[in-house]
Amino acid sequence: MNQGWTRRGQDIDLAGPQEIEASRYCIHTLQFSLVNSAGQDNFLDALLGDCDPNPRLVRVGDSLDSRAFRNQIGCVDFQGAGYDGKQIVVIAPTDVQPIRALSLAGADQLRLAGMNVDLQEMELGATARRRQSQAAPDKGGWSAVFGLVDRSLPNIHPYGNPMIRADGLAAASGWPKSPRIESLRAAWLDAGNIDEQRRICTELQIQLWEDVPYIPMGEYWQSTAYRKDLRDVLPGCFAVFYGISRA
Repeated sequence: MNQGWTRRGQDIDLAGPQEIEASRYCIHTLQFSLVNSAGQDNFLDALLGDCDPNPRLVRVGDSLDSRAFRNQIGCVDFQGAGYDGKQIVVIAPTDVQPIRALSLAGADQLRLAGMNVDLQEMELGATARRRQSQAAPDKGGWSAVFGLVDRSLPNIHPYGNPMIRADGLAAASGWPKSPRIESLRAAWLDAGNIDEQRRICTELQIQLWEDVPYIPMGEYWQSTAYRKDLRDVLPGCFAVFYGISRA
């Protein structure tokens, strides 16, 4: 899955990191510009090009319930949210082409939305170290980062998806904090049946679009070619090389 992260507080909150509501409102407009205006196809085009067959899936993480909620509150603009041109630092690796493609597309969409973007490209190791920094963007920190998550992570249910974890400094880089998201994740674990889990997931998805711990940018499948005389090839999102034999 393609994903984008934004930082709370110091990235686009002009009032400072303690003003969580102002930061949340700004992040709403960032999310709407990337997803509502640009659409996930823009990122998948940058990543995959015009391939045939095209192994892509859009509207990832976008249920009918959350879509209706976003349509109600998605008419705000950056200026209305308090954004006045503060620089947005986007960090991107130069040596991992898929992530770089997503980063360039994301930075471009932010610019088109009217944000003052400073795209800083560096090798992957430096990007990984920079992502751990909680400093202000102009002091070695960052505002936004784009990346990929494969199915080696158990991200198919609310508690296994690390990107929706929202318990502050224990969460993924960006360190989102939402007690409501965390309570819904815990409630999903305690649910006694599938209907209750579905109800909680609907509520959780709406809350995710309100608090925006990350922005989904689509999903794609990695194609693998192999000889016809191989058998017991395991299906999946990437090739594995065990259990295979000759026909």
